[in-house]
Amino acid sequence: MANTIKVDIDHVEGRTFEGIGGITSNGMSKLLMDYPEEQREDIFNLLFKPNFGASLQHLKVEIGSDVNTSSGTEPSHMRSEEDFDITRGYGLVIAKKAKEICPDIYLEALRWGTPRWITDDSKKYKFYINFLRGAREVYGLEFDYLGPDVNEGPFSRNWTVNTLRPGLDRDGFGNVKLVAADSNTSWEIADLVDSDPELSKAIHAMNIHYIQESCPQAIKSMKPLWLGEDLAPFRHSFSGVLDVGLRIIKMYVLGKMVKYEIHPLIESEYATVPFNYKGILTAVCPWSGHYEIEPGLWMIAHFTQFVKPGWKYIDSGCGCGEERGYVTLKHPAKSDYSIIIVNKSGYEKEYVFNFPVDLKELYVWKTNSKEQFIQQGSIKPVNNTIKLIVEPYSIYSVTTTKGQKKGKTANTIPNETGFMLPYEDSFDSYSLGKIPRYTLDQGGAFEVDTDGGISCISQKITADIKPFDWVYRSTPDPYTLIGSLEWTDYKIYVEVKLSPDAEYAMVCGRLNNTCKNSDPPQGYALYIYIIPGTGN
Repeated sequence: MANTIKVDIDHVEGRTFEGIGGITSNGMSKLLMDYPEEQREDIFNLLFKPNFGASLQHLKVEIGSDVNTSSGTEPSHMRSEEDFDITRGYGLVIAKKAKEICPDIYLEALRWGTPRWITDDSKKYKFYINFLRGAREVYGLEFDYLGPDVNEGPFSRNWTVNTLRPGLDRDGFGNVKLVAADSNTSWEIADLVDSDPELSKAIHAMNIHYIQESCPQAIKSMKPLWLGEDLAPFRHSFSGVLDVGLRIIKMYVLGKMVKYEIHPLIESEYATVPFNYKGILTAVCPWSGHYEIEPGLWMIAHFTQFVKPGWKYIDSGCGCGEERGYVTLKHPAKSDYSIIIVNKSGYEKEYVFNFPVDLKELYVWKTNSKEQFIQQGSIKPVNNTIKLIVEPYSIYSVTTTKGQKKGKTANTIPNETGFMLPYEDSFDSYSLGKIPRYTLDQGGAFEVDTDGGISCISQKITADIKPFDWVYRSTPDPYTLIGSLEWTDYKIYVEVKLSPDAEYAMVCGRLNNTCKNSDPPQGYALYIYIIPGTGN
């Protein structure tokens, strides 16, 4: 039986679509920074270039704190109240490149961990304002949105209302809007906003993580509602691609949420770390330049290349069930509109869309497990009505617009090769304070340094400045990863100098897993200890 939808496109407008984005955090983008320039440029274009690939419209950046926030660490720009180096890490580097490729992209920042020196709201504000100033002065970046507090952790109303919002307004960042509360459990923020006019004034938008439904108080507020973090498609099954597509539809139909942010932005970390099974693009071989475009990238394109921030949902043209869903959106000023349909079931479904206005020719694009983002031709409406058979396990976009493209990279993707041995690094080619190639810190912060004129890497996080962990991950003792799971028989040579306050040095091999807690990695390990009180 056909599903007939009467779309009242002229008289009933829903909420305003605010985009689909990605989150760079948790160390999951680090290896991208080690790719050859040509491949790195192609990857950035696939992620951010409008009407080319995923064409992401929003980017959320972790404000680093040197703690492991899932799969690795993001360095902090302030390790003490006097310390400041905004060039640590790679989140702002990615944001700068995204802004160059897509000037209209929206930027957001959020913290996961907390530096130990932050003991009151004034110090906390210094941490935030220096991040925003550094992003502006060094990278030329203006952030659009900021999370007031810790990701998926406690939310402070008084800090938000009495310190952060007035401070931003006073110090030249009044344009930065606050988005709260990045919870993964409830819409408690909606109840707080409903009963607190000052908090309501301070907060621009409300969000939730991994939940596609909202609540009456959130909807009643008329504030923008976001799905501020949710799944990127699981890579091992096309069902995961369709699942995320359906989540993007359900967030509006069930929750009136207007923005979806995938986590992670990109899979660019070693296979031994947690959460290494989801992403729209996999880039884990920087030594070869090889990367893989996942089908989920083109699923995202079915939304971002057909609907731009500012378009209006048409509520009468939106609906969903357990295995199917559709949304209809209209350009705010023109007669253009797009329909996105996801069929996660094993059965084809006929859709009939009836409009009360004259329609232009519509163009159809389709993705399934065999082929992604392929234009199918066009539909000419009959009596302002279009009919479409949606195949099983597929996603369709139907649009009056043109300009969509399945982008082709400027360079051929190199073949995958293992991490070649022998490999050595003297660290002579780096600037001081930089992160060495192919390393992925799991605890601490390993940076290029010099000792007696000899280049080396030095671990910078000491016990007195060890930050407070993110609520869902304990940071292990300092160690960094390098290498390949394909290595079998190999030797490791390192020269180590232990400082007087160090407890030990560790060298590991044959690692097959890094735990989701503070345990050391699983593999063979050699420890060198200093005997207490001897210096030996």
